[in-house]
Amino acid sequence: MMLGTKGLAGDRGWKVSLSALMLWTAACAGSSQFDNAHQEALRDSVAHFLDVYQERSATGARDSLLEMYSEGTLRWVEDGQVRYRSVQDIADALGALPPEARIESVYSDVEILPLAPGTAWVVMGFQSKFVDPTGPTFAFGGTITMVLSHQAAGWQIVAGHASSPRSRGGG
Repeated sequence: MMLGTKGLAGDRGWKVSLSALMLWTAACAGSSQFDNAHQEALRDSVAHFLDVYQERSATGARDSLLEMYSEGTLRWVEDGQVRYRSVQDIADALGALPPEARIESVYSDVEILPLAPGTAWVVMGFQSKFVDPTGPTFAFGGTITMVLSHQAAGWQIVAGHASSPRSRGGG
């Protein structure tokens, strides 16, 4: 479900939409139809989604990786800025990489928090390695959060955030 944001300026519109979605899903989470068995099944299903996401990224299966993002509602934040606003933005970023390049990731401390039927919040640590057989390899890591929605095609990423620790410096 896409909440209307016409007339809201810039980033504020999607923030209002995401806030409304979070409130709506929190209200639905109290439903007796969303019992522990349903929540556990949701966690298992999302864990499988994360395994597939990790595999597609590691093997460079870019087209099938892009199918895991929600078109029209996607927002991805990295290090203090909205980096991607559409699946096409992500496709463009992946397309700028060498064709042989891939990103191998290991997830840790994975928390899958069912919000409502068909909606989950994921929080996890990550260590990733950018692998390019024709160029340099480098590693990075930090924390990822994702809001996932179950659609006709399966789970899709609606919103996400990735950040890496930074030295605060100072004295």
